[in-house]
Amino acid sequence: MHPHDHIRVGLKAAWADVAYLLRRPGLLSRSLLAMYVLTPLAAMLLVLVFPAPRVVGSAVLLMAISAGAPLLPKTLFKLGANPSYVYSLSVIAALLAIVTVPVSLTILSAIFHRSASIAASEVAYTISTAFLVPLLAGMVARHLSPTLAERISDPIINTGNIILLGLVVLIVATNLSAILAVGPSAFAIIVMMTFAALGIGHALGGPDPNDRTALAIACASRFPALVLLIASLNSPGIKPLPVVAAYLLFSNLAAIPYMRWRASLRKSIGGGAIKY
Repeated sequence: MHPHDHIRVGLKAAWADVAYLLRRPGLLSRSLLAMYVLTPLAAMLLVLVFPAPRVVGSAVLLMAISAGAPLLPKTLFKLGANPSYVYSLSVIAALLAIVTVPVSLTILSAIFHRSASIAASEVAYTISTAFLVPLLAGMVARHLSPTLAERISDPIINTGNIILLGLVVLIVATNLSAILAVGPSAFAIIVMMTFAALGIGHALGGPDPNDRTALAIACASRFPALVLLIASLNSPGIKPLPVVAAYLLFSNLAAIPYMRWRASLRKSIGGGAIKY
């Protein structure tokens, strides 16, 4: 998501939404177990079992530990997700990533005999500037003037969507040959990782089908800015953008069947999309 999107999410969120999961410790613990433990473990298993180029394996591992990715609230709400759960999970996951990403990277380095590290301050700066600060700005604006926040939210998201689309087109166009060069084995492991993450989140989402959908997509979503930061600090001679772009492209394509299934299931039981 672009910072414009985070501002708009903040314009829609209430302070009570952020504390939603704190009042539901069971759902909170399952969500964190799925995002921070089981999803990285699935990535480790895939990298150990299935052959893939080292750079692809590294990207899969780094994406797996880079939880705290800002979710896709508009998409999730159309699938029936509870806004309070989405907002709360986004903020809590982002804050915890400041600690979990450096710790997870240290553990992976020891297991795979690679030298890589990142300071918590670096993670905190990236998450704050890319997500928390824009979100907080939107929430403050909503608190001070709810009417104004409602009026300006749509123009902000429309501007953000145009900028994001332009960036995506630019990245794909300038790195197309490198993206296609990752090969079928890389494509396969990325797709399997996406399916595994979706399955983990769906299984641990609890009895509410909308929470299961939200957690599944949260587990399959990651924060690519953290991956690029880790790569730039530990492997300055390697250009990680094409591999990360390939991961995001193949992962998003692999998630489409799940999202369509959840949307059709919601439609079949007569559930309408949450207005956003």
